[in-house]
Amino acid sequence: MKIRPSESLKEISLLYVEDDEDIREVLAGMLKRYVGRLYVAENGEEGLEIFKKVHPDIVLSDVRMPKMDGIAMAEAIKKIAPDTALIFTTAFGDSEYLQKAIDIGAQGYLIKPIERDKLIEKLNFIGDAIVNARRKESYLKLIHTLFNAQKDMVLLLDRRGRLHLCNDAFQRFCHAQGCDQSKEFESIMARFDRLAEIWNEKGDNRLEALEAMEKLDGRIVEYKGAGERRFFRLHVERIDSFILVEFVEVTDIKLESESLERENVTDELTGVYNRKILDRVIEQMRHAKEVCLIMSDVDHFKQINDRFGHLVGDKVLKTLTRRIVSRIRHDDYMIRWGGEEFLIVMSTDEEHAMKIAEALRQIVAKHPIEPVGEVTMSFGVCCGAIESEKDFHDLIQKADEALYAAKKAGRNRVVNCRESKRSL
Repeated sequence: MKIRPSESLKEISLLYVEDDEDIREVLAGMLKRYVGRLYVAENGEEGLEIFKKVHPDIVLSDVRMPKMDGIAMAEAIKKIAPDTALIFTTAFGDSEYLQKAIDIGAQGYLIKPIERDKLIEKLNFIGDAIVNARRKESYLKLIHTLFNAQKDMVLLLDRRGRLHLCNDAFQRFCHAQGCDQSKEFESIMARFDRLAEIWNEKGDNRLEALEAMEKLDGRIVEYKGAGERRFFRLHVERIDSFILVEFVEVTDIKLESESLERENVTDELTGVYNRKILDRVIEQMRHAKEVCLIMSDVDHFKQINDRFGHLVGDKVLKTLTRRIVSRIRHDDYMIRWGGEEFLIVMSTDEEHAMKIAEALRQIVAKHPIEPVGEVTMSFGVCCGAIESEKDFHDLIQKADEALYAAKKAGRNRVVNCRESKRSL
């Protein structure tokens, strides 16, 4: 059964060099049917000139030829294109030429007269290898192009936590952040909130760090650069001995979500929180050793509305909240509890909370508000631990009782809930 030429040969270019005209015509006629492009030369010099112009994939050449033999031509070709596949044809007994052919890296040789099946078998083997390598290179280029076309940052880490591969998006991001190019991964990692914690906690144990990173798959991490906040959803996947990490930017969505959330928990008139923030406050304060609530109320506010109108009343509330917010900590919560009543929640001790309340009382009383004039506020303070929602509401009730005691005692004063029990 005859060996059939491989389909790969249709993608191959071949240079055939033979000085014997009869052999050359017969074999060239056969090769022309099998390969994609065939070039023919009568001797080594002509073959070398053709090679320089077309750079064929395979060179099939006789060994003994006038002007320049096949070995000399092959040596010159290998200097130009070292990966060129070489097949020699030789008469029986040319052993000295065979050794030279092997030395310069020939892929094979055929003894004349050339048998068709042996020639096709050799060409098929070399042709398939060339085409497969070409396709593999093409696939790799395609994958590399697609990899770099991703707008999101993609990293490939080895099991030691070292950056093995990254796409153009990461390199642009790194360059924009002014990272040290020799340690871009480490310097970037240090600016992501959760990833920085993992990397610092695990120290040099990068394998544990990578395992911890895998658990963050699907989570959103915040990047804190110079004067900016950016958010990324992580995709972390183990691929053989590597970890693929993809950063999908969700900054716009996250900031919009935060904005909507702020609007939902913000009092429209004063800009401080409303009661919808309570669940978050309770959850956060559960971890505090001691929590203090300062319940406050604008004294005689109904009279202000009745005399000056609700627009002036609104101005009073906005002015007072601005003054108070500017004097409490960023981590403290100021909540409009209802009407002219406000609640401040802070993680501190009772002594400090009383000082804060007294300072706020004085700030309010010492700065008149036009056209009303002097405006005062009363304050009730109560402190304790919060382990449940019930604990929080019990504390609010006690702070409210302290506020009531302050008003009953003449307003424009601060009362502690322990004192209010004695006065009520």
